[in-house]
Amino acid sequence: MDAMSHHTTGQAVVIGAGIAGLLAARVLRDRFEQVTIIERDTLPSAPIPRPGVPQGRQANALMAQGRAVIEELCPGFTTRLTDAGARTLDMCRDMRMRLDAGLAPVTQPGPLFQPSSRPLLETTLRSLVTEAANVEVVDGQAVTGLITDGTPSRVTGVRLRSGGRLTADLVVDASGRTSHLRDWLTERGMPRVRETTISAGTTCTTRFYQAPETPTTWMGFVAAQHVPHRPVGAYILPIEHHQVVVSLYSAKGHDPPTDNGFVQVARGLHELCADILEPLRPLTRPVRYGHCANRMIHYDRAPWWPDGLIALGDAVCTLNPVYAQGITTAASQARVLRNILAGDLDGHWTRRFQRLARRELAWPWLLATAVDQEWIDHAHPGSNRRRGLPNRLANWYIARWRDHVPTSPYLYREFARTMHMLDGPASLARPALVIRILRRPPRVVMD
Repeated sequence: MDAMSHHTTGQAVVIGAGIAGLLAARVLRDRFEQVTIIERDTLPSAPIPRPGVPQGRQANALMAQGRAVIEELCPGFTTRLTDAGARTLDMCRDMRMRLDAGLAPVTQPGPLFQPSSRPLLETTLRSLVTEAANVEVVDGQAVTGLITDGTPSRVTGVRLRSGGRLTADLVVDASGRTSHLRDWLTERGMPRVRETTISAGTTCTTRFYQAPETPTTWMGFVAAQHVPHRPVGAYILPIEHHQVVVSLYSAKGHDPPTDNGFVQVARGLHELCADILEPLRPLTRPVRYGHCANRMIHYDRAPWWPDGLIALGDAVCTLNPVYAQGITTAASQARVLRNILAGDLDGHWTRRFQRLARRELAWPWLLATAVDQEWIDHAHPGSNRRRGLPNRLANWYIARWRDHVPTSPYLYREFARTMHMLDGPASLARPALVIRILRRPPRVVMD
């Protein structure tokens, strides 16, 4: 692909049929004659969990920014989710949030988001993407390596577990956290690409419940963790089919039980949790998920990068799922790909993509790792000295912001917009925001 024109034909291969892979395929189908998605799992036709997406049994929510970007790339997506029973909620009106300083106020308007089960989200997106005649999904098949043109600087296809080979003008690795791309590149002579991992030992334990079909006065609840005396947080979210997902996330050493003791822990977080859980009927046993480390593979800093290859989604960066940023970052990277493909492409555009995609990850990476780093610092006193002053100041600033939320609807709305990644880091420097946050937080009655 030395000089791809604006009207490219040919074949693109996408490794992985998860959210990132599907969004990449949606973008690619407008530029390539054929797009083939290779998926290791046998994909179910119904929205049920599958082995390759273990987080599919945990709480998922389509956050405001991710929802907007996916709708931009796939018009009609949110309507299909709504038709399947996924309600659109206003974060500041329909949800209650417990922070360490107290309950956030009920106000509006706030960011709009759409909780649903992960299988429904993925199945809905897959049906939209594969409606195009030039998109094919090959499931139950694994990619085992890359094909090059005799030099490591150009990828021309993939090898399959079946022994076959599939040629391609572009290969997209969207295979998630189990990606083997670093190994494949090392085999082709590239020095091993550096990886950064920041883990607070977080786990998520989730149980699904059936709610009464009669209307309720609540819509959802979030209980935030706080270092060091609130090691367990919670998401309680209404999803399709009058179901409610209750997900408890915990710092290392504080895992909730996976038996009936789960509900006791949940009820003990706040009286609103107890009220919400009272009429619910359990549908599943609690299931624990432990792959919550933040991990970044620095493909953008590789000494060289092959033409004909890109990587995105969890294959590049996994974020602690507690902060619900993964789908949004996947959508943002797909939008970067769309914007690049809309122009005239030189022979090294794939390297440019990796660098631009990394920029999209900078802000969510900071938000996720800043909070997790607090738990690491608590477990290992003195470790914060190894972090730069700007990082420590950012942690202090965000903590001060949280302390103001219970008494300021304005600061809560701005806080919610940051959580939903509608505002970037530049928004933190707005004078009106800074002045309010730097004031001493008023004393509030602890809930």
